[in-house]
Amino acid sequence: MKLEAGMYVRTKEGYICKILKLNEPFENDGYLDHNDIKSASIQEKNITKASYNIIDLVEVGDVVVDKYGRKYEVNLIRIWNGTKEIICNCYNLDDSAITFHNGGIFKVLTHESFENNCYKVGDK
Repeated sequence: MKLEAGMYVRTKEGYICKILKLNEPFENDGYLDHNDIKSASIQEKNITKASYNIIDLVEVGDVVVDKYGRKYEVNLIRIWNGTKEIICNCYNLDDSAITFHNGGIFKVLTHESFENNCYKVGDK
């Protein structure tokens, strides 16, 4: 996979970030900067997916947030009439499923990130 500035990436840990710039390889691992909470570097070997469209990185089980702050769990991802659609678990008043296309997603909470940050009842 060829990485370029401006692309979004999904890491093995479940983070989705945007590449700000590519750095020179260090110890045979490509590093890149991203704009998560603060600027950091990610090893290229830890990237599972990359795309210019964030919708390509969303997986079933992730939570997407629209521009109004409403959260929806992703139940299905499909291609419909040549366009990738994300189908969520909530329904409109007319019983049609909530569907996202490019540009409708404001934030993504990945299922890996959710699981890693959950407090499980009974944990010490």
